[in-house]
Amino acid sequence: MHGITHTLKVRFGVCLFMVAGLLFPAAKQEPVVLKDPEWILVITAADVSALTVSRQSIGGLIGRSLVNALNTVNKRIRETEEYAYYKDYAWSKARSDAAKKLETKRVDRDKLVYQGYPEWKYQKSLQTIDVEIEKLEADLARIIEEMPLIEEQPIFVLSESSVQGAFPAAPKTGGEYQFCVKQKADGFLQLVVSDLQGRTHLWIRLYTRAKAWEYEDSIIFSIEDTQVALNEVASRFVGAISGAPPGMLAIRTEPTDALILVDGTFAGIGELGAIEYPPGEVVIESYADNHAMFSTTLEINSGEFADLFINLSPLALESLTFDTLETDAALYRGALYVGQTPFTLDMPFNQMEYFYIQSDEGEAKAVVSGGVTERVNMELQPFSDPEEQRVAQARRAFYNAFGRFWVALPVAVVFGAMAEAERTAYNHLSINNKDLYDNAIRNYYISIGLWVVFGLTAAESIYRIFRYTHVSGEKSPQIIQK
Repeated sequence: MHGITHTLKVRFGVCLFMVAGLLFPAAKQEPVVLKDPEWILVITAADVSALTVSRQSIGGLIGRSLVNALNTVNKRIRETEEYAYYKDYAWSKARSDAAKKLETKRVDRDKLVYQGYPEWKYQKSLQTIDVEIEKLEADLARIIEEMPLIEEQPIFVLSESSVQGAFPAAPKTGGEYQFCVKQKADGFLQLVVSDLQGRTHLWIRLYTRAKAWEYEDSIIFSIEDTQVALNEVASRFVGAISGAPPGMLAIRTEPTDALILVDGTFAGIGELGAIEYPPGEVVIESYADNHAMFSTTLEINSGEFADLFINLSPLALESLTFDTLETDAALYRGALYVGQTPFTLDMPFNQMEYFYIQSDEGEAKAVVSGGVTERVNMELQPFSDPEEQRVAQARRAFYNAFGRFWVALPVAVVFGAMAEAERTAYNHLSINNKDLYDNAIRNYYISIGLWVVFGLTAAESIYRIFRYTHVSGEKSPQIIQK
C-alpha cells in the first residue's frame, strides 16, 4: 500500500511539473548579435599618369585582376589590434548614441512645462517620460559597464563600385579616413603604375581604418609577363587581406626531370621545396617526355603543410626509325631538332606527331600516327624558288581578286545611282536640257560597264578561292599509319 502511494506521488509530481512547464514556459535566450559582421574594401583607380597614353589602359587590367582574385576571399581574420579598434569604436558609438537618446528625452521632459497642458495631462505625460528616462539611464549604465562583442572573422565584401569596375580616384594625403567614411568602407587599396627603364613598376598600398597604411607591395615586370606578375601580386595580397596565415606546399615528381607548374607558372623541375601560398585553390600541372600529363586542383589551407607526390604514368612506346633514300638529313620532331637520319626514337603509342626532315637537297614533312613499328622512308622534295611557290602565288591571286571585288562593288553602285537620278530628273523637267540628257546617257552606259566589271571580279574571286584551296592541299604533310 505504501509503495502504491509513493508511485502516485511521483506521477503527480511529474504531471505537475509538465503543467507548470506549459503554463510558465522558460524565457527564450536571445541570440547574441555581434557587431561589424562585414569588412568592406574599395579598390581605387590606378594612378597611371607617369605612363604614356598608349600604356595607360593597363590600369583597368590591374584593377580587374585584383577584383577577380579577391572574389575568392570569404572571411577576414581580425588581428588583436584591429579587433581592439573596432571594439573601442563600437563601445564609444554605443555610449554616444545612448547618451544622446537620454539627453533628448530629458529635453522633452523640460518642454512639458511650456506645452500648456492641463494639470492632469501634464502629470500623466511627466510620469510617462520619467519612466522612459529611467529606462534610458539604465541602458546607458549597462552599456558603460559591458563592452560590445565584435565579429572576429567578418565577411569580406568588395564595394559595389569595385565589383562593377567603376574605381573611384584615390584620396589625397590626409583624407584617407574621411574617404573610408564616405565610401562606407573599412579600407581601400591604392595603385600606382610607373615606367622603369622600359618595364612596368606596380606599387600597391592598403589603408584600413584600424591601422592606417597596413600593407605595401611592389613588382617590376615586362609586357609579356604582365598576367603572371599580376597573378603573383594578387596572390600575396589575398593572403594579406584575409588575415589568415599562409599554407606551405611541397611537390616531388617521378620522373625527376618532370616540369612543375602552379597556376600556369613554372615552379620547378622534379621538386618544389616548401613554398608559402595564400589559402585557396591552386592548379598544379606536371609534364615529362613520354609520360601522361598530370593536372589537379589542390586546396591550400591556412597554416597547414601540403606535401604532394606526383607519379606520372609512362606511355606505351613504339620504336620508330626515320630515314631518307638519298642522303643524311636533319630530323625535327615538331620544332625541336632531334638528330641526323637515319634516326631511331621511341614514340608514344597511338599518338599523332609532326616530323620534318631537311637537307641541302630538299625537305620532307610527315604526320605520324601511333602504332607504326617499321622504318619510315621519307622522300625529299627539292626546295622551290619562293617566287615560284604555287601556294603563295594562289594566295596572292585570291587576295588581289577579292580586293578588286570590293572596289568594283561600291563604284558600280554609286555610278548606277547617279545615272538613275539624272535620268529621273530629266524625265520630270518641263523643258529639254541637253547637258543633263548627255550626262544621264553617259553615266548610264558607264554604270552598265561597271556592273559587268563587278560580275567579272565576283567570278574571279570564286575561282581564286577554289584554286587556292586546291593548291594549298596538294602539299599537305603525308599521314603515315600502320
